[in-house]
Amino acid sequence: MAGKKGKTPAYDSERETRVLLEQVNKSISLIAEQHGEMNKNIGEIKTRLGNVESELGTVKMAVMENSRKIDRVEKKLDTNIDNHEKRITKVEEKIGI
Repeated sequence: MAGKKGKTPAYDSERETRVLLEQVNKSISLIAEQHGEMNKNIGEIKTRLGNVESELGTVKMAVMENSRKIDRVEKKLDTNIDNHEKRITKVEEKIGI
């Protein structure tokens, strides 16, 4: 029965090298795909960030314009209040209050 035992396959270094190289190539391909996907995502993020920056600039200009308008309204209001206070004071003086 000793003759019927199966032989242990001989070590095949060339086959092992091919298998390892195939695994390395698959890993490199996977890394390259992921890198490409990350670059695509980064490009999209840069585009969106550029749009946000542009919109922020527009909002900033609008806020500055509104601030200037508010300042003008406040000055007019202050002037009108001063004028009304003076007129009321004169009326009160005339009627003896």
